[in-house]
Amino acid sequence: RWRHLGRRTLATGADAVTAGGKGGQDPSRRPFVMSAWSRIPVGRGELMDRQVALVTGATRGIGREVVAQLGRGGFTVITAADGEEALRLARESMPDLMLLDLIMPKMHGFDVLAALKAAPETAGIPVIVLSNLGQDSDVQLARERGAHDYIIKSNIALEMLVERVRTFFADRAA
Repeated sequence: RWRHLGRRTLATGADAVTAGGKGGQDPSRRPFVMSAWSRIPVGRGELMDRQVALVTGATRGIGREVVAQLGRGGFTVITAADGEEALRLARESMPDLMLLDLIMPKMHGFDVLAALKAAPETAGIPVIVLSNLGQDSDVQLARERGAHDYIIKSNIALEMLVERVRTFFADRAA
């Protein structure tokens, strides 16, 4: 059985299901970013049991590196290019975590956060803001609107970001 994922990009690391791409690449040795309209099998235990992170603003700059690093870290990653898509994907996929950039097209990250927390069906999705905005007022506003954590991109190595996400999930499970 197959489940259609819709129009999004998915990085799944070692358990990636290749849907085309270059032959001879071993998905167990690198994250595989599936192209739009890809499908993954339903019921493939380990793949479906992974924690799902929705990453916004992942189509540019450091966002692509974040997606790749999280994929290598064992997370399933769904990406959204803009704020409107982030809200839609949050409602459709109910991710375990959202990494939210504040500067995005179509809808600002603070507005995404407010809308996410205002809707009962998405209010429980934890959000970590991942932004280059580092003013105290930005951090305070994000926390007031329901962000669980605030990470300034320029102040954290990608490997440390993956560790912060792992720690977040471990703390929630405890």
